[in-house]
Amino acid sequence: MYKLLCCLVCLFLCASAHAVKWPTVEGLRITKCQTSWNEQVTHCSQNVWYQASGRTIMVEAPDRSDPGVNDTRVQLFGIYCGNGGGREGRPFTYCYWSTDYLDAPNVPFSVKCETTSSSSWVLTSASTCSYSSNVYGPHYGAGPGGECLMFGKASSPGSRHTTISTPWGDLSALTVANSGNTYCMKPVAPDIECEISIPGDGVLHHTNIKPSQSDVLTLSGELNCGGKPKVTIVGGGNLILGKGVTVDLSVSEIQATRFTLTSSLRTNNAEPGEYRTAVVLVASPY
Repeated sequence: MYKLLCCLVCLFLCASAHAVKWPTVEGLRITKCQTSWNEQVTHCSQNVWYQASGRTIMVEAPDRSDPGVNDTRVQLFGIYCGNGGGREGRPFTYCYWSTDYLDAPNVPFSVKCETTSSSSWVLTSASTCSYSSNVYGPHYGAGPGGECLMFGKASSPGSRHTTISTPWGDLSALTVANSGNTYCMKPVAPDIECEISIPGDGVLHHTNIKPSQSDVLTLSGELNCGGKPKVTIVGGGNLILGKGVTVDLSVSEIQATRFTLTSSLRTNNAEPGEYRTAVVLVASPY
């Protein structure tokens, strides 16, 4: 289960200011799976089928100056791992990025998902980066918590890739598989439920801030995700809302049923205007 949060900053006048937004898959889930003889190692790792929601949301992303790939096309990659994971915390291994139908939902050729140039991470105004909400699979070998979907640029030709280029850098499938929900939202096994509840519809409102000032806000949220849950900000919590406006979001004091979200805002000769962004929080039992 995920929760959208908005961080709203108002600086005197209303004028738009935007940082780089990057598409993210929302609502990926495992529809069915099987467990082999050793549940501690291979829980829900056999005959795994996934359901993509068909919904794309935009999250805050770093604005790297050079993507390192001479192409404007942005693709949707599935991450597949051949082994590892499971409930005992073993690392995922034999991982790669894939665009074939077993590892990712269909993206029609008519869908626009491209950057304004090969040297930019800014998407064109016509880019929707939509995809089909189809069921895909089956997968074998890796337990829940390792495989997910992520938008990026292919580092080499073909349907399988060791790394892809993203606003967060060149990411290997192995790194992302073993990084929890840091870069993408990973589905859990069908028999597991995770819920996050945050007061005020999850809105952090810093109100009126001077052009050079610091401000800190905290929210206390509720959890229902097992005895030792993890709460992650997808894409990280270091946000640039505009020139001279930065926000550091962090999650702390994670207990079985509660956690604290802290927003540290800093302005440095910021332009007047209204600044806002949205981030995604994910709770996971792994």
